[in-house]
Amino acid sequence: MPTWTKNTYSAFALLIHDLPVSDNTKGWLESEFSIVFGEDNFRFDRGLFAEAVSTGQVHRISYPRAHTWSAETYRMVAEILSRVNPEERGTVANSFAYLFEGHGANFDRGRFLRAVAQLASLESEMREAREQERRDQERER
Repeated sequence: MPTWTKNTYSAFALLIHDLPVSDNTKGWLESEFSIVFGEDNFRFDRGLFAEAVSTGQVHRISYPRAHTWSAETYRMVAEILSRVNPEERGTVANSFAYLFEGHGANFDRGRFLRAVAQLASLESEMREAREQERRDQERER
């Protein structure tokens, strides 16, 4: 059974569409979320998601009264947002935090934003280590 639903796809597409960030960042977010949603649900329609991000129009969205996202959703989003362009990461993370606050009593904004920052730091360290390893290999040749 898929982890995420059409409501999640729609909410995320609308949020990405409305973000005050560059088109490159919007396209990157669309691509990253499409990969995750597609791996989760073979029936996920990447074209429809891309159209919703582009136009801000969704075919249907309805939040059940008790609609909430899980810790798994927060972790997945934090991981993706940790790789967003550093100049736009704060805007994007705060936008998702605002969305989550409106639909989840179990959401902790501070914890989410710290997770994004910590994962971004880890990602940066890993990138630096790979770059250093590449330079070391070039010197050995």
